[in-house]
Amino acid sequence: MSTAPAIITRSGVWFVADLHFGHKNIGTWRGIEDHDEFLIDKWNSCGIRSRDQVWVLGDVAFNGKGLEKVARLLGKKSLVMGNHDNMASARYLNFFQKVWGAAEYNGMILTHVPVAWECIRPRYTCNVHGHTHDKRLLTHPIHYCVSLEQNGMEPTPYEEIQAALAAS
Repeated sequence: MSTAPAIITRSGVWFVADLHFGHKNIGTWRGIEDHDEFLIDKWNSCGIRSRDQVWVLGDVAFNGKGLEKVARLLGKKSLVMGNHDNMASARYLNFFQKVWGAAEYNGMILTHVPVAWECIRPRYTCNVHGHTHDKRLLTHPIHYCVSLEQNGMEPTPYEEIQAALAAS
C-alpha cells in the first residue's frame, strides 16, 4: 500500500532576515549590485505572490539606495528592526506596511536577535529570528533562524517552520 505525500497548504506567509541591501562588505560577491540583484531575483522567483505576507526580521538595508530596492520585492512586507536598520522609522514605512521592534505571529515571537530560550515559553511556541547568518543556535530547538544563508538565500515559508517545530 503506497502512502501519498502530505499536501501542505501554503499559507502565504514567509519569513526572511539579513538581506543587507547596499552593504559593500557582504559575502563573496563581485560587487554589491550583484548581491542585491541576486537576492531580488531569488525572492521574486521562490513562490511569493503579491498578496503574500512577508516578515523581514532585520538588517534589510545599509543605506537609502539599498532600502529603495525593497520596492522591487513581491509581497506585503512588515519589518522587525535589526541592529543595522538605523534609519528613521518613517523611511522604512515607505516600503513596509508596519515596522516593529519585536512582533508576534501565530504564537511565535519574531525578532532580529535571538531571544534567550528561557524567555520564550510558555508564552510563545518558538523564536523566529535572524542575525546569526550561517551560525546555528545549538542551545534549544525552539529557535528558528531565517537568515538568508541558512535557507538557500531565499525567504522561508511558514509551513517549513511549523514542520521543523513539529519534528523537534
